[in-house]
Amino acid sequence: LGSFSLGQDKRGDLKVGLNQAANILGFGGDRGLDFTIGEGRFDTKARHGALIAGERIGLDSGFGLNEAEGLNFGSFLNFGKNPLSINNPAGQFLSFLENITKFFTSGGKSLEPLPSPLQPNIQTENDFRNFGTKLRKISGNTMNDMQSENVNDGDYYRDVGINFQ
Repeated sequence: LGSFSLGQDKRGDLKVGLNQAANILGFGGDRGLDFTIGEGRFDTKARHGALIAGERIGLDSGFGLNEAEGLNFGSFLNFGKNPLSINNPAGQFLSFLENITKFFTSGGKSLEPLPSPLQPNIQTENDFRNFGTKLRKISGNTMNDMQSENVNDGDYYRDVGINFQ
């Protein structure tokens, strides 16, 4: 029910990640902590969330110090899986409430399968079932490694993790 990752980004900075998550019939939670340490740079990101009726609500925060860019810190309250839209800034929150309502009025059936954030996107040979890689954007966003042909790989680094279950 957790993962630990240790690696380097494209600049050679040390990256350490600790993550835990649980999803039992659409209810549970997640938490994670990432550190990036390099010459003249330090960055940390924390994620804490609850899973309610298949929708995540959580607080994501970060703190960074960089010689070239200065101090960067902030916190973001997230509702659900849908991104914010310029045309509908309240859309993420309203979509979150709508999906929770649908969950409870449909008899508790999940509307769509929920991917586990701890499962690797790609598996290697049978000997290493819990060993996987994914591309992680330097900003912290992730994407499936299978989609990397559509993306400029210069903005991503390889994130290799071993999941302990």
